[in-house]
Amino acid sequence: AIHRYFPTVRNIRGRPRHPQSQGFIERGNQPFKDALQNWMRENNTADWSIGCYVVQHQLNRRASEPRNNTIPYETYFGIPTGSEVEKTLGELARSIRTEVGLQLIEGVLLQLKKTHPTLHLSDDKILEIIEQGDALYDAEDKQPTLEEKEAFDVDGKLSDLLKKIVDEVTDVGDEVPSGNEGGNNDEPGDNVQGIGSEDGEEAADEEISNAADEQTSEEADNVQG
Repeated sequence: AIHRYFPTVRNIRGRPRHPQSQGFIERGNQPFKDALQNWMRENNTADWSIGCYVVQHQLNRRASEPRNNTIPYETYFGIPTGSEVEKTLGELARSIRTEVGLQLIEGVLLQLKKTHPTLHLSDDKILEIIEQGDALYDAEDKQPTLEEKEAFDVDGKLSDLLKKIVDEVTDVGDEVPSGNEGGNNDEPGDNVQGIGSEDGEEAADEEISNAADEQTSEEADNVQG
């Protein structure tokens, strides 16, 4: 049945109760078992059947140093993953080391996209934000007991840090101007002041008044002629 749906997979029957030949398989399964147990413990659940999918997805997207920091997904399919964060950050996404680092940079990017879509973050700033998230994860991980981890409240600290970073980058950020805003072009119409502003209205009134005076002066000259 397996060969019918996965023709490239070879199903080899192993010898039962013979660890000498089954050790390779068990060693391959051990990282998965460890990751699944950690997931169940962290989420306080015994629902391993759901955790299998979550953990396998995480393992398939985990970079491997012996393979030049590529992930199994890229090795097997030959194409990069399609995460929105990875599409936005490119190679910088490989610097994300922890879940909190990912959540922080993702939250910052989403918030800026909503409120300041033209604001550009430098690569150094992006790496700094990722490192702050990773450091927060490490600080929680160093708590010796589960009770202390819960008291650490990493979610609350993450939310506060996210707000702080967004406030900082929007205060000092370099926004890309749209259109001709702030430009010094000499083309006609580029230096027209804002519509509805007091300066704009006064300038318009002055131009109308000057035009009216010129017309009156021309009419007077014609009459005299």
